[in-house]
Amino acid sequence: MKASPLGRAWIELDLNNLRHNINVLRSLLPDGCQLMPALKANAYGHGAVAIAKELNANGIRAFCVASALEGVELRKHGIKGGILVLGYTHPDQFSLLPKYHLTQTVIDSAYARALDRYGRKLTVHIKVDTGMNRLGERWENTGDILRVFKCKNLRVDGIYTHLCAAGSGRQADQDFTQRQIDHFHRVLSKIQEQGFPLHKVHVQGSYGVFNRPDVSFDYARVGIALYGMLSTTEDTARYHAGLRPVLSV
Repeated sequence: MKASPLGRAWIELDLNNLRHNINVLRSLLPDGCQLMPALKANAYGHGAVAIAKELNANGIRAFCVASALEGVELRKHGIKGGILVLGYTHPDQFSLLPKYHLTQTVIDSAYARALDRYGRKLTVHIKVDTGMNRLGERWENTGDILRVFKCKNLRVDGIYTHLCAAGSGRQADQDFTQRQIDHFHRVLSKIQEQGFPLHKVHVQGSYGVFNRPDVSFDYARVGIALYGMLSTTEDTARYHAGLRPVLSV
């Protein structure tokens, strides 16, 4: 795909390389795990609509975005499948969630109550903070997490956490990642003990796919790897995954 070179610079997207990366990443996933590509920030500058259309054409039906407005843009361009909003949606925009069939992240217990008070049925995924300390209900607060399942207007369709140090080769970071996984498993066990259903569960990002293939859940939220690179050129070379850059300038 080539933009008209009317200015001094333009981008070109190589969709063959995108399809290649899809196949590479799928080959690395545990059985039963599917890709949930991250399309936040305009698909990392690649153009969210163009990328999502190609992903749809390749059978991908789950996506994540940073904001509700990013999800709305995808829906307005005919993108099919689940779209998870990873970040905060202001109550003034709650109406966008059911209108455009978006799934909202529950970022903590107070936010769950705000979503519930909206009064319309909303589909949500619960974010569990296992150590990144950004968004999510702390893993120790299992009582608060369980109460989300009891909110009458919330349909809990999934639960997830983020492995924030999975890309590091340092032993201390690997140990930290294992503790995150252990904490998350404890939360899942508590939910199952109470008889609540666990629908979609997801943990891995791009580095999790490479470094923790033993962690088998429903989705892998791949970001930069889908677009043909990792955080550094050293990492891209180290993993020898055969990824190909999708964008050139």
